[in-house]
Amino acid sequence: MTEDRRTIAEAADTLPMTAVDVPSSPALAAQPPTSGPDTTGARRVATERIEALVAREEREKFRRRLLATARVGVPIWTGFALLDVVAVMRGAGPWWVLAVARALPIFVGLYAVGALKRKRDLGIVALRSIELGLFGVAAVCILAGIAIQGAWVSPLTPVMSLLLMAHGMLLGSHWRRSLMTVAAMTLSVPAAFGVASLLLPEVAAQLDDPETWSTFLVFYLPVLGAGAISLAAGHSVYQLRSQVMEAKSLGRYRLRRRVARGGMGEIWQAFHAGLQRDVAVKLMQPRLGQDDVAVRRFEREVRMLAELTHPNIVRVFDYGATETGVWYYAMELLDAQDLTAILARDGAMEPARALRLCTQAAEALGEAHARGIVHRDVKPANLLLVNARASREFVKLIDFGIAAEADADLTLTATGMIVGTPGYIAPEVITGGEVTPAADVFALGMVLYVMLTGTEPFDEGTPNEILRVTLEATPPPPSSAREGIPSAVDQLVMRCLARDPAARFADGEELATTLRRVRAALGR
Repeated sequence: MTEDRRTIAEAADTLPMTAVDVPSSPALAAQPPTSGPDTTGARRVATERIEALVAREEREKFRRRLLATARVGVPIWTGFALLDVVAVMRGAGPWWVLAVARALPIFVGLYAVGALKRKRDLGIVALRSIELGLFGVAAVCILAGIAIQGAWVSPLTPVMSLLLMAHGMLLGSHWRRSLMTVAAMTLSVPAAFGVASLLLPEVAAQLDDPETWSTFLVFYLPVLGAGAISLAAGHSVYQLRSQVMEAKSLGRYRLRRRVARGGMGEIWQAFHAGLQRDVAVKLMQPRLGQDDVAVRRFEREVRMLAELTHPNIVRVFDYGATETGVWYYAMELLDAQDLTAILARDGAMEPARALRLCTQAAEALGEAHARGIVHRDVKPANLLLVNARASREFVKLIDFGIAAEADADLTLTATGMIVGTPGYIAPEVITGGEVTPAADVFALGMVLYVMLTGTEPFDEGTPNEILRVTLEATPPPPSSAREGIPSAVDQLVMRCLARDPAARFADGEELATTLRRVRAALGR
């Protein structure tokens, strides 16, 4: 596959643009997908694919796990107060130290429960701080209970094992993420005894007793084992969660790899078990799933695409939302090239080919216009060419993300802003006038101009300068930029580019009819 090869998924994520936006994303267009498995390492590809999906919802899942940990931990920690009573009765140390060591983690746990329930949008730093508070404070309090007993041998030492096991089983993090926390809790036991030996002569004197060492190891080895088990168990839970998320988060769609990312979401290549084929799945950014306007816009885009059945428009198979509120829709995945890449590689097209391809695009727009839908961002990057048969190229019109309906709520498409790509925006749209099918006719006329000449008539300067020139100037006929273009084609293009929308073809169907008539007259 050549470097300018694209899938429908890559092109489908072109974002709405204001008058000062860059018209397209070179980085996105430069990401060629692969049509087969990655031979450089299936394990690495699978891991990256799964971790990319896990990262999407991990923060919310982590918040829920922390909340469950705090809810379970507070009553269990409170129940262990019976050990404090026994310790005081045996003269283990000042009762108030044990009372503080018991009460402090309870207060931290109750605070964590309240914070995690009230604030569902906590950042990862805040969540990690709560994790540190829950387990760090508990570990310090256990060490305090050990230290006040004034001996290297303490029945409280194995309690650290329970804390380590709880960390691994309840939080279930990747082993790299948990390593520092688990290591700190595991090594804190001998560290606490070491500090006590420096401060308390009676503790230091015990270091010369071999029996003390052997007994300490008997108590401490389970702590080391618990640390190792905590890492292994936590990582196993993490991997299981990854597999479940991969298999269930999008139902029957098994995500293979991400091929594009934008402000509204991501495009993934996915396998549909029922269809036994790859499809393109567009995922809305989770943060936008809480935005009613963004969700309405996403649903409107899906609904409009689903209503359009023309073969020259990308097909939508399905849409829905995950259990955690991530919206998605599935569409056909095509091995195709966008018109921008073809023109950059081959230059201007022969009139016969340009007219044939433009006719297909006009027919696709004709169906959209008949249903009251205006695309609003017709440009070469949104026209894909598929070699359906070796002898014929097939056009696919994509990206209805900023399309408008006659009865739609215009706030969904950025009221007060110019949407589209400078150079292809009709004059009346620039001035804030009514957006009609004639605006798409202007844009497709500009696409045909570029196909015939290899250049845009207004391609110099900033986006704002291009908009200004579009309002003030009329482009020269295509034949002035390239020889061999028939006068009938000149007339057709210039009618599409008329500044007055009433002077253009009314919609895509009228333009397609005229294109077919011109092709027949020219014998092409």
